[in-house]
Amino acid sequence: LCNVDAGKNGTFGVHTRCNFTNKERTETDCWGKMLGETGWYQGRQGITSWHQKGDISTGTGQWY
Repeated sequence: LCNVDAGKNGTFGVHTRCNFTNKERTETDCWGKMLGETGWYQGRQGITSWHQKGDISTGTGQWY
């Protein structure tokens, strides 16, 4: 679980899972569920996914 503090907008948690995508284990694909805790996020849920290579991540997420 990762906890995110979005300042005045509130807080939420992200439950994630990642898998290595190459033999060298330097790249991963990750996905997870976002769970709102306080503020604008309270009671909301969402999903997220991203690809990470070294220190660079690209991905997306959507609240519902």
